[in-house]
Amino acid sequence: MTLKEAEIPHRGQGSVRTDGYAIVPGVLGLDAIGAALDILRTIDRSRPEVMAGNALFAIRNVLSLAPGLLRTIWTDRLSSLVREHLGDNAFITKSIYFDKPSGSNWAVASHQDISISIDRAADVPGFSGWTNKRGIIGAIPPLHILESALTIRLHLDATDGTNGALHVIPGSHRAGIVPAPPVTRTEVICAVPQGGAMLMRPLLFHASRRSLSNAPRRVLHLEFNHLDLPEGLQWAERRSLPT
Repeated sequence: MTLKEAEIPHRGQGSVRTDGYAIVPGVLGLDAIGAALDILRTIDRSRPEVMAGNALFAIRNVLSLAPGLLRTIWTDRLSSLVREHLGDNAFITKSIYFDKPSGSNWAVASHQDISISIDRAADVPGFSGWTNKRGIIGAIPPLHILESALTIRLHLDATDGTNGALHVIPGSHRAGIVPAPPVTRTEVICAVPQGGAMLMRPLLFHASRRSLSNAPRRVLHLEFNHLDLPEGLQWAERRSLPT
C-alpha cells in the first residue's frame, strides 16, 4: 500500500459477510477488563508460550495458562456474537494475548491467517505447509475450514491508528488463499473502543503498523470454528464454549 496514514479512511461497524470484519462496541465492561488484566499478570513469563523481549510480546494458548480468564471475558454479548456467526456447535480453536507497549513495538505486513494449530502432524489430503514452532504444530487446512473460521479480538484498551489498530482490505476474504493482497483495494483502519471487539474472517488481508504513541494496545485474540478436522486430527487448543 502506498497510501499515507492520513489518507487511509476509518470505517465504522463493517459487515462480517461482505467486508470480512465488523467492529462491535460494549462487549466487555471495565470490571471484566480489570479482572482479565489481573489474571493475565499472574502468568509465569518464563513459560515457552510467552514471547517477550524488546521486539515482541505475545502469549500463545493463553486460556490454558490463565485459569478463570475465559469465564471472566465470556459475557452474554460475546456469547451471542459467536453463536450468531457460527451457531451453537462453535468452539474455541486458538487463544493469544497480544501487547504492544512502547518497548515491544512491531509492524506486521498485510497477510491472511491461513495456518491452524493441530494436535499432531500427519499425511492427510488437503493439509499442507506443516510447521513446528516451539512445539506448536501448524498446517494450512482445506479452504472450507478457513472459510468457516471466525476471529474475535477483544480490545482491553482503546485502539486507533496511533497505537497499532489493524488495517484491513474490505472484501479481500472472498478470494480464497492468495499469495499477495489486492493492489486495487483501499485499506481502512479498524479503530476499536476499549471493551469493544473486532470480528474478522481469517482470510481477510490485515496488517498492523508500529505504534505512534505510548498508549497500550492489549488484545485477546480468540479463534472459533464449528467444524471438526478429518481423519483423526484434532484442534490443538480446542475448548468448548462456557455454558
